[in-house]
Amino acid sequence: MKLSDFISYSIQNWELWFVIIAFFYAGYNLQNTNTMRRATSMDTTGQKQYTARELLNDAAEVIAERSRTHGHYDITLLRTAKLWTDFLEREVDPTDVAICMALLKIARSMESRGNADNFLDLCSYAAIAGSLAVKDWNDLDA
Repeated sequence: MKLSDFISYSIQNWELWFVIIAFFYAGYNLQNTNTMRRATSMDTTGQKQYTARELLNDAAEVIAERSRTHGHYDITLLRTAKLWTDFLEREVDPTDVAICMALLKIARSMESRGNADNFLDLCSYAAIAGSLAVKDWNDLDA
């Protein structure tokens, strides 16, 4: 699906955005300014500066940390997909949830491009979506 098709679909199906926003504000996101550990320098506004490697390493740490504090992401996103499926009255899978959360971070970065947290979260959700896309869900008892 092209981004323009997704945006058009989303505008017509406002419930999807409502669920995404509700999910985000319910506190299940990966954002946490304390996770920005590896930044090696600051710009003139005080924002931490990252190399791509530092950002990806921090994203991996965030995923591991959140798995310890919030439960493993595959179980959480499977449960979320089931809730979204019921609410939206159409099938949603865990990969869809992770992709939608990544899209939320992309949308957020359009308003606050200088906020490195958005990109840390985007990397985290993209990595999670990639791992969920190839997961054998028959091996998971959720």
